Amino acid sequence: MQSSAFRGWRVTLSWAAMLCGLQGNSFQAAGGELAPEIGRSLSLLAKSAQIYTEQRTCFSCHHQTLPVLALQQAHDQGFKVPMEEIQRQLSFTQRFFADRRAQVALGKDVPGGPFTAGYALLMLGENRWARDKTTDAMVQYLTRHQAEEGSWWIVPHRHPMEQSLFAATALSLRGLQLYALTSESPQAIRDEVQSRIERARQWLGTTPVKTHEDKVFRLWGLTWSGAAAPRRSQLGAELLKEQRSDGGWSQLKAMESDAYATGQALVVLHKTAALDVCSVGYRRGIAYLRKTQKKDGSWLVETRCDPVQEYFESGFPHQASQFISIAATSWATRALLYADLGTKAASSKGRPEDR
Repeated sequence: MQSSAFRGWRVTLSWAAMLCGLQGNSFQAAGGELAPEIGRSLSLLAKSAQIYTEQRTCFSCHHQTLPVLALQQAHDQGFKVPMEEIQRQLSFTQRFFADRRAQVALGKDVPGGPFTAGYALLMLGENRWARDKTTDAMVQYLTRHQAEEGSWWIVPHRHPMEQSLFAATALSLRGLQLYALTSESPQAIRDEVQSRIERARQWLGTTPVKTHEDKVFRLWGLTWSGAAAPRRSQLGAELLKEQRSDGGWSQLKAMESDAYATGQALVVLHKTAALDVCSVGYRRGIAYLRKTQKKDGSWLVETRCDPVQEYFESGFPHQASQFISIAATSWATRALLYADLGTKAASSKGRPEDR
């Protein structure tokens, strides 16, 4: 049997080798003013996501879904993101739920509840993971936990990520869309799921919001569930008005701006409420993010929740605040990616040969 000291050295050497490999790949694409900042963030996200899977066996939204969505977006925009890094995270996530599939289908054994299942299905679905027995079990899990009025529950114990009924509801309905409204699904199942989504849309559109997280996921949920564009534009305009004088957004009114809230706001406003990346509001938000980014590519957001698991190093900086900071860095990187895409498009239009 190996000693704990030997195992510790082996893990350390594995991390070091992997880190050197990721640092050797700049993750940058040709062109784009923001490519250097984005490249540093992508390298850090990929490194930490891999280290997490070597240290833990449980799926997490902060180290799987959010980094993978940023890495996939970057890959689609031409950044040199190794697809095997994304595939590793998808397989890790599927295995976590596959190992407990029978219990999941009965509505049990999902730490974090519908919020967790929804985030996992979002990541798998956005990366075209094929429907299988495990995703079917996760769909069954979600159908067992929807409230009569249309929402899905959450245990509000880790702010800001795990506290919003709007987040749980939006993510759950999106998971159902991605894996229950398929051509392979029986018509009766599709009809039932569509009815569930309509109930969720009604709840999202009529329930008062309290926090920034609520407002962000209300917009995601209403967009995914097919709410009319004028309604989304109205809610987007309301969220845009909450932009601070420093260009950022805050999690709560009493808090200062941070990269988590700012990245979220920019991404959701661009994707659901048609906020142009060249608009004044978007550019002010990007200026805030560039000003607050650390040299290593991360953003620091201080945690405001008590720890729920034993502390460990995931390869992401900021110690006790590493989980919320990697989530913030994922959202902020996606916001920069959209801005970079817009900058390259504008630059292309401005070239003489393109006129």
